[in-house]
Amino acid sequence: MTNSLHHAFRRNLNRVLARSLVVGAIVTAGILGGIVPSWTGTSYKLALSSLAAAQTFSDSEITNYARAVLAIEPVRQAAFNEIKRTVSAGDLSSVVCNRQAGIARLPRSIRRVVVDYCRQSKTIVESYGLTPSRFNEITLKIRNDQELQQLVQRELLRLQRNR
Repeated sequence: MTNSLHHAFRRNLNRVLARSLVVGAIVTAGILGGIVPSWTGTSYKLALSSLAAAQTFSDSEITNYARAVLAIEPVRQAAFNEIKRTVSAGDLSSVVCNRQAGIARLPRSIRRVVVDYCRQSKTIVESYGLTPSRFNEITLKIRNDQELQQLVQRELLRLQRNR
């Protein structure tokens, strides 16, 4: 009985973790150019900008995507937490890494955090053999392709187990 409860808990925890990582991947793509953080009152929401849809992705692209997501996630969380601590400022909806005008309008403390995050994320993505645009293509495709989402979730779990 205890063993089956432990197994069920672990399976449920793995499922929650995989979903969290996919959500993190989608958020990560934002600062790279596809999803934009914006603030309304005390809530945080995401708004999408358009990117081209992807066709198909190789196994190595999926693996490299998952590795990049795992590497970017702590950087994203740290940047988000730092912005949350310093922002009572208004709307960040125009902030996208590849749009300098939106970043330039930010308060200096937030701008520094966003620019650092953008640079680190781009470096991480490229270190795994993907371009930021390819990373974003995969991220956007995941939103509408349940099969791809499950494939990425399985790869994220596999990589985490092998850490």
